[in-house]
Amino acid sequence: MHTPLKVLFFLLLFSLPSLATVTVNVSMVDAEGNALPFSFVKFQLNYCGNNIPDVPGSGSGVTVLQKSYSFTAAQLPATIYANNEISCGGNYSTLWHVTAYLDANTPLVGDYDYDLCSSTTNCASGVVTSSWNLATATPYSGSLPIPGSPAPCCTPVTPTTTLTVETNSTANSSQTILNFLNANGCTFSNPTGGVEEVSCAYPVFQVNGSNITNQATVNFLNANGCTWSNPSAGEIEVSCTGTVLTIETNSTNNSSQSAINFTNTTGPGGITFTNPSGALEEANLTGASGVTAGSYTIPSITVDSEGLVTAASNGSISVTHVVSFPAGTPGGSALSTGVLGYFTVPTACTIAAAPGGGPAWTIEVDAGTATIQLWGVAAGTANPTSSNNLISSATYYPAISTGTVKQSTVLTDWTTAITAGEILGADLSTVSGVGYINFQLVLSCGS
Repeated sequence: MHTPLKVLFFLLLFSLPSLATVTVNVSMVDAEGNALPFSFVKFQLNYCGNNIPDVPGSGSGVTVLQKSYSFTAAQLPATIYANNEISCGGNYSTLWHVTAYLDANTPLVGDYDYDLCSSTTNCASGVVTSSWNLATATPYSGSLPIPGSPAPCCTPVTPTTTLTVETNSTANSSQTILNFLNANGCTFSNPTGGVEEVSCAYPVFQVNGSNITNQATVNFLNANGCTWSNPSAGEIEVSCTGTVLTIETNSTNNSSQSAINFTNTTGPGGITFTNPSGALEEANLTGASGVTAGSYTIPSITVDSEGLVTAASNGSISVTHVVSFPAGTPGGSALSTGVLGYFTVPTACTIAAAPGGGPAWTIEVDAGTATIQLWGVAAGTANPTSSNNLISSATYYPAISTGTVKQSTVLTDWTTAITAGEILGADLSTVSGVGYINFQLVLSCGS
């Protein structure tokens, strides 16, 4: 007579002092309490999009995470960060996809998304527990989370919201420019999600402290030598010396002025001042949400009727892109030396550390040691070879000799400028005891 087997899978969660990590453990037993073997358990971080996951406020400020962890029985218990602590593009949007494997290719238990929470803060499921049993737990079934921006390099960005302009609660047509006349006494508020509201009373425009006629648009030409100050609450003042300040209203010159005062410019949106070229100063209102479909141009970007964002002639757009070269299976057969893969970079980029103190490159392995060479060749019909090495000294080849993750910002003796269409190749030049490896390269791409 065969005794039926009952499989229990326990993940024990509790918050550690000062770090909001989760301790995970796996216990699988039959109905008689005898331990059942398994190969490894894998935690895959889902719903992070094209972002590098991080834990704000941990350690020295920000801890950058990898998107996949695998633990053998000998490595458990282990610790990982809870989903409510992991930020992706500014959103707490992740879920852990947990699967236990009998061997390298056979799922045994799990294979679902779960929301692991160390507290109710940023917790999508709202469930916080110190002991979690996968055999009885229900997988996450709420609305799928949405990761934050930026979008991948060079992919058109389609707005997810529509900006509607209203006057006294009546919708207007889409506008290319929104002018505030008589803006003295204006207040800015956000009454509901996705809505920006401006309420104004008794506006005044001033030149040299004297009121002037209200203007729809004010442009500053030949503004080199100007200084900007805030002499009193709600007032912005620009004073210019050593040059002639020309004021334009709707592209028509007014008389030259030595000072212009902006009153009541405070609010959540705010005004920023830039010098995009030579002697031109621009003031931009920020803080609005959404994009109205329709072809128009602002000083730094152009948005066409389909929502495609491109840089204007005097501006630029920069996004961070991560290129991955994975190979093998965690706990699988040992890898041999050779090319991990190739990738064609569609636009000019620079190899650089990720924003917010992230790494420039990362090596992840399940075990063992490895060394990577990075090759690159201009756009053409042939992949790069060892003669196209982008790192001139073997001293600075990406390498891992201890642990399972190596991250670095060191780019000494690297050729970091990547041309549009350039073909990159990652070569596993030395390896020992590695069944799985993933080499990740961070590119900063602009236009």
